Amino acid sequence: MSDSPLSKKTAAIIFEDMKPDPRGAAGQTIPLATSATVFIDQAGIITMRVATSMKKIETYALAPYTAARLAYSLAEIVNATGQFAISMGVVDADDGSTKSLQAPETNKN
Repeated sequence: MSDSPLSKKTAAIIFEDMKPDPRGAAGQTIPLATSATVFIDQAGIITMRVATSMKKIETYALAPYTAARLAYSLAEIVNATGQFAISMGVVDADDGSTKSLQAPETNKN
C-alpha cells in the first residue's frame, strides 16, 4: 500500500480544522446510507463507497488518519445504540500510544 499524500501530523491538523459541526445538518434532508464498503484501490488509497436510499453511490478517498478516526467514532456511536458491542484499540505506529474502546456491558438474559 502506498503512503498517504498527507503526513499523519498534517492529516491531524487538517482533520481538526475542517471537522464539520454536527449541528450543521439540522433541517436538511439526509439520505440514509444503506450499504458501504471500504477497500484499498489499485493505487493503494483507502477508498470508501457508500450507497444511499436515494439510489446514489458516493466514493471517497480517505487519509489513514481520517479512516482511523472515522472507524473509532463509528464504533463509539454504534456501541451507544445498544445494538452491537464493539471493542477495539488503536495504536499509533510512530509513538506506541494507545487508545482503547471497550465494548459496553450487555444484558445476557
